[in-house]
Amino acid sequence: MKHSINLYRADLVPKRPLLDLQRVLTVVLVLWVIGVGWRVVLEIQTMRLESQLQAAQTEQRQKQQLLSQLSAQVAQLQIDPQLERRVRQLQAEVQNKRSVLFEFTELGSVQSFDYAAIMTELARVHEEGLWVTRIEENRGVLNLHGHAVDPALIPRWMQKFQETEQLSHLMMRLHLRPEIQKFSCL
Repeated sequence: MKHSINLYRADLVPKRPLLDLQRVLTVVLVLWVIGVGWRVVLEIQTMRLESQLQAAQTEQRQKQQLLSQLSAQVAQLQIDPQLERRVRQLQAEVQNKRSVLFEFTELGSVQSFDYAAIMTELARVHEEGLWVTRIEENRGVLNLHGHAVDPALIPRWMQKFQETEQLSHLMMRLHLRPEIQKFSCL
């Protein structure tokens, strides 16, 4: 059972207007505050950008001055005739030495060995009872001299040369002197 009755009809309920003075003033005030805040932010950014622009312009002016000073210094520089003559002499000397070296290299008269690599490989192919006493270079030929306890060790030792990089390229001739158990490899 219903204890109350609604005597108001929907058309009798008072309607608030969509735009009344209070709402309009509130919206205008909020928009004004947003506008003022935005303007303050833009002013701050503008001042910051202007200070950066001034700093960049100052730096550019300084660099322009430095560039003009350096350009003036470069324009004043002159080549010393004695130094220029000496440079030409040295260049001619270097050219002559290069041509001589080229001629010797072409003729095969100049040859050098990588002694460090050869010594390392000789240590790797070491044979007990055999030792090298002297290494010499004569007209582009590498000579190994040494002693052996047993002459039969020498061919086995020389066979190990084929397993190496530097010694495998050397041409070998063996000269045995059995009376004193010495050998020479050319």
